[in-house]
Amino acid sequence: MSRGATAAAATLASNHALSRSRKLKDRQMNMNHFGLCLGALLVFLTAGCQHAETASAGAATNPSLQQRFDRLDANRDGYITWQEASPSRAADFRKMDKSGDGRVVGSEYTGSLPFAQFDSNSDGAIAEAEFLATHRIMFLEFDSDQDARISLPEFGKAQRAAGK
Repeated sequence: MSRGATAAAATLASNHALSRSRKLKDRQMNMNHFGLCLGALLVFLTAGCQHAETASAGAATNPSLQQRFDRLDANRDGYITWQEASPSRAADFRKMDKSGDGRVVGSEYTGSLPFAQFDSNSDGAIAEAEFLATHRIMFLEFDSDQDARISLPEFGKAQRAAGK
């Protein structure tokens, strides 16, 4: 093999190894994103239950899964839609917005997920639209059968994973 052919073969092997390394890193990033989304979804559903529990007068100290689900299922059709879940998310945003300016800054933020996950435009503040859009994405990702609503089994799975 000539010196040029040897160098070309070495370059090709090096490029192939680099490509495999990049693919592995991409897979790891995708898994990290999936884990973050799953964690965010669990927080989303848990926070919805916590909000509903505190908003409900005389709520039991340890309500059953069905009771927590029913508090979010406003129309009692056996599913939680985004339209039913979003008011509790909006109320959570307003509760954090201590200044009442329609923006939550770092000192006001009380969420358990990273602030930057909600600050989609990276301006140092979370607008209500950003907050709700992020929660909607989490809601849709948690909807395992992709019917735009959360069933009791889907809700139960999230609750068990969150230790509820």
